[in-house]
Amino acid sequence: MDEPTLKRLAFIKFIFRTGVEFSSKLTPYNSISLLHFHDSIEMFLKLSIDYNGDFSTISKDLGIPKLMEKIDEKIKENDPTSSLSYSGLMTLNSARNKFKHTGMIPASIDIETYRSNASTFFLENCKILFSIEFSEISMAHLIFNEEIRNEINDAEEKFNNSLVDEALEKLAMGFAIALILFNEKKKLFGFYSSTNSVSISWDYDNKELDLHDLESFSDDVHVEFENIYEILNIFLLNLDYPSYYKFKYVTPEITYHRREKKFITKVKNWEIPPDDSDFQFCISFVIDAIIKIENSLKSFEKLPKLKSRILDF
Repeated sequence: MDEPTLKRLAFIKFIFRTGVEFSSKLTPYNSISLLHFHDSIEMFLKLSIDYNGDFSTISKDLGIPKLMEKIDEKIKENDPTSSLSYSGLMTLNSARNKFKHTGMIPASIDIETYRSNASTFFLENCKILFSIEFSEISMAHLIFNEEIRNEINDAEEKFNNSLVDEALEKLAMGFAIALILFNEKKKLFGFYSSTNSVSISWDYDNKELDLHDLESFSDDVHVEFENIYEILNIFLLNLDYPSYYKFKYVTPEITYHRREKKFITKVKNWEIPPDDSDFQFCISFVIDAIIKIENSLKSFEKLPKLKSRILDF
């Protein structure tokens, strides 16, 4: 499969995954998931027309019901035993139209059904239309930086091999690298560590302070400044802070030591470890965050350059 098609499939999967995240929110915000489910399915069907030469006579101006009907007819012409699976999609399409055009908000239990129907559609039809399993489509194709893209690819591969903890570590590493690039571009000092607060105190009664105490105190201050800068970055990038906090809570702690120029990973001791749904949440967050970071980096490249950064006071 050519790279442009893979990127379009990755973008479709990203839109669908965004819909899945919206579907878990409270009413009425979960209704927005209908728009994402509908758009991702529509883009998926229209991409299949571009990808399969046998579908070239099908008009892209058709709505989802007619698109599925026409594509299904073409599939059966080539293989009478094969057929598209689109159970429940007519109901989803109707609910989306009512929500978008009349403001009718569906019940949360119905949204769960629409999410399941959309997921089933992609899982059962991707192989038929594109000769690839939906789980094999990597959203890493949306990332430009090769080092970060490799981390996300590794995360998806480990997840597909049921190595959830290792997959989450790779996601955390990709996010850490992206923030380093963002900080370097802004000429700010970056950090990558725990969101937990470290209490810094000074014992004035203790008159003796050896070098080890001083080094420990310095490390505590360093960690606190790192946390301040990372949280500042989250707001600068317009990322959702509760989602960021959940991501940091679920993933291992990644600390970057600038002097030694290396990452240190601290694995968390879970009583109940993260599961597949935690990974799906984290990868959606990371992809969205990295896309925003890369767009910001692109914006920095367009800024006029100064000959000198010396300021007059």
